[in-house]
Amino acid sequence: MKRDPLALEGREHDVLVIGGGIAGAWVAREGSSRGLSVALVEVGDFGQATSWSSLKTAHGGLRHLQRLDVAGFRESVRERRALLRVAPKIVRPLKFAISAPAPLDELKFFFGGLVNDILSYDRNEGLRGDRAIGTTRLLDQAHAASLGGAALSGAPAFVWEDAQITHTERLVMGLLHAASGAGAAILNRCRLDTGVRPGRADGSSSTDGFEVRATDLVSGRGLTFRARFVVNAAGAQIEEVSRVFAQTCSSPPLIRGVNVVLARDLTPSVAIGARDRGRFLFLVPWLGRSMMGTIYDDGKAPLDALVSELMEAGRRAFPWAGIRDEDIAVVHSGHVPGAPNGEPVYRSRVIHHADPRILSILTAKYTTARATAETVVDEIGRVLSKPLAPSVSAREELPMARPLEGELSERIRQAEETEMAMDRQDAIRGRLSEGGRGEEVDSRGAGA
Repeated sequence: MKRDPLALEGREHDVLVIGGGIAGAWVAREGSSRGLSVALVEVGDFGQATSWSSLKTAHGGLRHLQRLDVAGFRESVRERRALLRVAPKIVRPLKFAISAPAPLDELKFFFGGLVNDILSYDRNEGLRGDRAIGTTRLLDQAHAASLGGAALSGAPAFVWEDAQITHTERLVMGLLHAASGAGAAILNRCRLDTGVRPGRADGSSSTDGFEVRATDLVSGRGLTFRARFVVNAAGAQIEEVSRVFAQTCSSPPLIRGVNVVLARDLTPSVAIGARDRGRFLFLVPWLGRSMMGTIYDDGKAPLDALVSELMEAGRRAFPWAGIRDEDIAVVHSGHVPGAPNGEPVYRSRVIHHADPRILSILTAKYTTARATAETVVDEIGRVLSKPLAPSVSAREELPMARPLEGELSERIRQAEETEMAMDRQDAIRGRLSEGGRGEEVDSRGAGA
């Protein structure tokens, strides 16, 4: 996968995907594997906005059960299973636990776990044994303390399994590699300038697609190509991108979420959940460190204020962990769809425009991005009246969804030569886990 601006130019692509985060990467993978000619452009570098700031969890849908959203729960179970199947080198089961100090908590967790196990009866279908998700358990006080030490002492505990995406940057790159291998033209640092329907002699618009003009931000060269369909997966910029095509997403509400990576592993090898003032926080083990999150705001206050709020909440929720401000290795921050109550929306949404050849994706979760991409590509096939091959993205393994191998200098070289990294900083932040862990960057992601 090498950077080639000319692969875009002078061609008509079935679909132009705008945005190189997890949503756009899945659409490129899905479309190219089903016979569409795909172009993907990203104004910055791949996976560097909200996709960089995930809590690394592939959720099985327990939160959907709390809202009695069985369809959302079943989708999450299927998509967690798909991730464990197609990226087994970077997606693995992870135990989660939360104390149940009151009898009512025990009763609630017992029945919730029972429903979870029943409705996720096929959670391990087609998975190899070491990637199977276990059943829920309600541990008595002694067994809880044995599992979680101080984190779970003094009360029974509810334990369940979800999955962890240990290297989210490699999932994005694995998808882009697969799309490129199937013929997709992929380009980072490419700014979209205009997208118009070419006019006919009578002054009306053509129905054949869009003439797109863009700028290669590396060389400054202008690029012109055609696309029959546009998928707007630009994350927090979806409204701005929609306006390039004279459309609108009606400025969908977005809220800012923050996680922090702590330089110490403070967990007892399981992820610990706890309530703080009505909201759930999680302290999650991750590659020798801990991640803590997530809290949200409207994005108007300085980021430091939200980080301070998260640290204070963490100290209240996890008093046994001894969390200190100086533990912060890096801050992960991004924007997700928001509900009127200030909480995130947990299901992605596809926005239809007045122009039927444009779709926008309002992305909610890593877990279900593949399912959203499949829905979008199905719609593209219908609008273009183009027969598509069956989807294989839920079962075909992604060969490059794995950590790069070798010493740091060798991995940087691979990222620069085969993954469009411009320099060491690009490689570390966008393609290697060191960036996400804060080992090679400062606490706000700038080069150290």
